[in-house]
Amino acid sequence: MKDLAIHQEQLLKAVQNNSPGQLLQPLTKEIYLLDTYVADILFARDLPVADLKEGDELLLRREATLYSEFTVAVLKKDGLRLGELPSYNQEIFARLLDAGKALKATVRQIDVSEEYQTLVISIYLIDF
Repeated sequence: MKDLAIHQEQLLKAVQNNSPGQLLQPLTKEIYLLDTYVADILFARDLPVADLKEGDELLLRREATLYSEFTVAVLKKDGLRLGELPSYNQEIFARLLDAGKALKATVRQIDVSEEYQTLVISIYLIDF
């Protein structure tokens, strides 16, 4: 019984001294889904893609547009829209986001030249 009281005390301290995100961190795992390019980035000539580096984390945000009800935008951490997922990848990721699933994207490859910009990202499902 004494051991149980000690564990309860340790658990209480952990809850009081940490945010919910910190408490859940050890319980999460990232499941790799796929690599894909970011569409429509060619048309955004002044985007600061060059300041991105491999491994940088990006945000995926659900959008509804005139062209597709399944658009998933790709954004930098500061909220700057870089482009969107290609149309052939959008529906499944839109449905995952709509269902409340947590997705993570990271920069896998960047190619910037005077003629074009290419950004390849890796997408992960965050599982609890």
